[in-house]
Amino acid sequence: MASVNKVDVFQQALLKVFKDWTALSLCVEHGMGGRDSYKKREELYQAVLDMFINQPASSVRRISIDRLADFLFERLLKDFSCNAEDNSPEEVAGLILRLYQECDANNFTLAHQILQVQAAPASASKGQQGFTYIDETGAPLDRVDGDSNHDEDEEMQTDEGVPSRGQGVSTGEASGGGQSQGGSQPSAPVVDEEGFTMVVRRKGRK
Repeated sequence: MASVNKVDVFQQALLKVFKDWTALSLCVEHGMGGRDSYKKREELYQAVLDMFINQPASSVRRISIDRLADFLFERLLKDFSCNAEDNSPEEVAGLILRLYQECDANNFTLAHQILQVQAAPASASKGQQGFTYIDETGAPLDRVDGDSNHDEDEEMQTDEGVPSRGQGVSTGEASGGGQSQGGSQPSAPVVDEEGFTMVVRRKGRK
């Protein structure tokens, strides 16, 4: 039996992670990165791949979820004017690190799962938070954030006529002032003593 090349498996699974990332797919499909939107996604994938491949082990060990998430967040903001406030950069960063660690240990279970499942279309996932896969029957597999029931309960409790929670992915140009796509407002805005609304950033954001 031919041996499995763990680098090749990691590369293939990593590419699929980026193609299945809902926030990034929406940016690409809507041309939020301009004519080069697809190329920018490929460049982002390559930049992350280069962090892990052909690097000293000491350099790879310094990559943390927060560090990688910050990198992904800033690239989406820079390349696509996308303010990914749905926590997906953290979810994707955690998935990538786990994928690398398992492939490096010759454990390809997660990689094969990523490669074999069918990702939910980005257009159908618009407004959802989390990183979701579905199987061949359309049944959702485990979400990385594990918070799907909580999200659904909050949405069911939203009164008719009252804007629901923000969709998480927003752009300055499309939203006209930092609102989430679709015009919905973030819940519980923070106002300072001078009357200015403060943007509450996720932990680790500067």
